[in-house]
Amino acid sequence: MERVDSDKFFAAAMQEPPKITIKINTLQAGILQSLLWQDHKPQMKPIFEQLRARELKMKRRARVSIEVLEGGLLGMTDRDGNRIVRDAFPWELKDW
Repeated sequence: MERVDSDKFFAAAMQEPPKITIKINTLQAGILQSLLWQDHKPQMKPIFEQLRARELKMKRRARVSIEVLEGGLLGMTDRDGNRIVRDAFPWELKDW
């Protein structure tokens, strides 16, 4: 049996993990974003921030206007005049 040098083993384990790319649809991204927000693990923060940035980019591209309403509700209107009013997620209120 080969002896493992513990210093080399731990040095390799402490290296930055490889970057992984996943492809998900909008619904899956929303679910993942919500789960990451609830979990609050610091190592997951970069993933959450990437999802949030992509969400905001998609809303800007679709020309969705967003306003905070009374009671913590969000009113969102798209370029065609379709309007949705719903409860805001905590991370959404930080941006407005």
